[in-house]
Amino acid sequence: MPFPEPIYAYDQDRGINATIEYEIISGNDAKYFEIDSKRGKLYLVKEIDRETLNFDAFHLQIQATQTDDGTKFGLAGVKIEIIDLNDNRYLS
Repeated sequence: MPFPEPIYAYDQDRGINATIEYEIISGNDAKYFEIDSKRGKLYLVKEIDRETLNFDAFHLQIQATQTDDGTKFGLAGVKIEIIDLNDNRYLS
């Protein structure tokens, strides 16, 4: 399931327009999320059950790196709040 908007970075050497690669560098230990390394689109790849977590938000650290020079990169924090839906059947 994709999130609505991609993460976007741009090359500050505007005339050069180097290619940028995206990666999740922290906050994704359980591998719930993936990022398209070329487009920066973030995806949920595993179902999350709020009742099995001991927290209510994920804090991902995203790095965008200029592919021709790994010393040029930017970081962004992404907070994803988990809202619990009542997924248990109501018993009367």
